[in-house]
Amino acid sequence: MKSATDASDYLTGVMKQFPTALSLQCIPEEPKLWEIDNYEQFLKRRREMLSNALNKFLQEITDTIPSE
Repeated sequence: MKSATDASDYLTGVMKQFPTALSLQCIPEEPKLWEIDNYEQFLKRRREMLSNALNKFLQEITDTIPSE
């Protein structure tokens, strides 16, 4: 269900209630990026975070443990 809550208010509440939720979902934690005027910057930062998380995941699944 959609909410009429401002994104900044909503994300502030999420951060308080679930401190790791935003980072786990690659959502920037900089409140200034949650403002509507900074939406393009928010998207750019989130793309970077998603890319970094995906690259880290792919690197880790391809790492091998040397046999003894």
